[in-house]
Amino acid sequence: SSSERLNPNVVHLQPENSLILPKWDGNDDDNTLVELVAFLKNVAEKSPEDVRQILSYYKQFSDPLENFRDSQRKLPELPEVPSA
Repeated sequence: SSSERLNPNVVHLQPENSLILPKWDGNDDDNTLVELVAFLKNVAEKSPEDVRQILSYYKQFSDPLENFRDSQRKLPELPEVPSA
């Protein structure tokens, strides 16, 4: 839910260059940072012309890394994001 997410106002200066992740709830089994590394590595390997298109795609999900992980199970690559 949005109440569990970071306040978007903290990225107001660079909203297109951000990806807001669910807030850590203190669970020792949380591996969000590991998933973030996998996401960023995948993005870097694709060498996109503009990473903001990828970030924009994933911002539509309440948990962008969960969606990325699910898409990785289905296909080993990021979904194609239409050009703006």
